[in-house]
Amino acid sequence: QVSGGGHLVLVALRYSVVDDTAGIALEDETLRHGAAHAQQQQVTCEVASQHAVLGELVDATFVYPPGAAPTDLLTMSVHAVVVPVR
Repeated sequence: QVSGGGHLVLVALRYSVVDDTAGIALEDETLRHGAAHAQQQQVTCEVASQHAVLGELVDATFVYPPGAAPTDLLTMSVHAVVVPVR
């Protein structure tokens, strides 16, 4: 619910995994809902963010991307793009 009345309609979800140590994106994807259009006011907000060590999340057979190492610090985030509706 929106302060002052109304609600939010989800337009897109973006999730990303960034190797902060190496400065590279390991994953970055946006899932969109086709109901919105460019003229609607859109608001982006961070839904969740978590930090971890890359080597603690993968198994022994994982092939590290060039520049990445098991000790690298990651930030994993989910962002929502919404349209306020009154």
